[in-house]
Amino acid sequence: MLGEALADGRLSHEEYSERMPLALAARTLGDLAGLTSDLAAPEHQPLQLDGGQQVAALFATTDRRGRWVVPANVTCVAAFGEVVLDFTQAILQDRHVVVTVYALFGKVRLIVPAGVEVVMSGNNILGRQRGGTARRVPTSSEIPVIEVRGHVAASEVLARTPPRPRRGLFGRRRELSLPARGGGRANTDRTGAGVVDFRHSGDIWRDFPELVPGIVFAEGITGDVVAGDRVAKFSAIAESRLAREPESELPEIRAWRRAFTRMGLKPTQYRCASEALLRRFRKEGSLPRLHPLVDLCNAVSLAFAIPVAVFDVAQVNRGLEVRYAAGDESYLTFSGETEQPSPHEVIFADEARQVHARRWTNRQSGLSAVRDSTAAVLIVAEALHGTASSDVPELVETISAELKAIWSVTPAATVLRESAPRFTFAT
Repeated sequence: MLGEALADGRLSHEEYSERMPLALAARTLGDLAGLTSDLAAPEHQPLQLDGGQQVAALFATTDRRGRWVVPANVTCVAAFGEVVLDFTQAILQDRHVVVTVYALFGKVRLIVPAGVEVVMSGNNILGRQRGGTARRVPTSSEIPVIEVRGHVAASEVLARTPPRPRRGLFGRRRELSLPARGGGRANTDRTGAGVVDFRHSGDIWRDFPELVPGIVFAEGITGDVVAGDRVAKFSAIAESRLAREPESELPEIRAWRRAFTRMGLKPTQYRCASEALLRRFRKEGSLPRLHPLVDLCNAVSLAFAIPVAVFDVAQVNRGLEVRYAAGDESYLTFSGETEQPSPHEVIFADEARQVHARRWTNRQSGLSAVRDSTAAVLIVAEALHGTASSDVPELVETISAELKAIWSVTPAATVLRESAPRFTFAT
């Protein structure tokens, strides 16, 4: 429809150029529907979205599995029966889904992919609700949220993630883990000591010898701190820079655009994370608040115009490597869908072949995104411009100082180089 609207004059070339990247980056049907809502009457829209759906089990078992479309509001009734809602392959119409449960001597099970928050509330009479990952719905977040509002009597509502495959003596995958600070899980090596391991492959160093990566590792992160003043400070620096020249003219951004072109990507379609943030900040005057640490790192990224990624270490399987994709790796979107990166695409991948970022600095996975339960993080900043060798160490020192001031933690930090490309830190 966007192409048709351009052809018949409903969209200008500028409007079309704005909407097409959003369509390609859309994570939910609701995102797509919003791009065409002003172009045609509701009955002629390319996506017809349901307003609600009821799933009922009366003295029976009912389920929703596979690639089903999840509306923004779902009503679930279980009376002397069981309802199973499997969201692992579902298509979400909205990032915030409300599941209203009425249960009497029944059971409701929700199977939720990693990277999706679950918030539970409601009334329980001789019943229980288990499996929530957050205590409240985030006010603004790109992380999908399933909010369960339960009215439960002598019943159970349970949310869980799919079990990960394990490897034992006969080839099944087995994961060793120890409790991490804050109740999370830390990946471990065979000796049982928790280890964070990060590196760039030799191929990346060969093809991008100008690369300067900065790494910060920190434990003891919580979501109950206040970072507004510091976010405002770095946002003001970005505002001052943008007043002098647009983000596309900044040397940090121009270097990433050249890199994306070398990777075979159109830089105005796929932008590095710092350019995307600067562009949104210039247009809207602020960024949405997600989590104090994410807000802080986004603001620092704005000020330095350098991409900064933050990974929940508990979701990374042992090592994390920036390398070229083979094409058989798995990437989890923020809406819970699974994708496979194209061969030779630059990715962040762990030892389980899970992809934590696609197109290098373009798009992070929902799997290792920071959430309320995050306790240990790996922060990665990468730059390619001429003064990166001095700018990245300054950025790393800035983030380390802010972590110490806000969370009272002592992070481990370093700047990598081709001769010393590996960062390993025991937790």
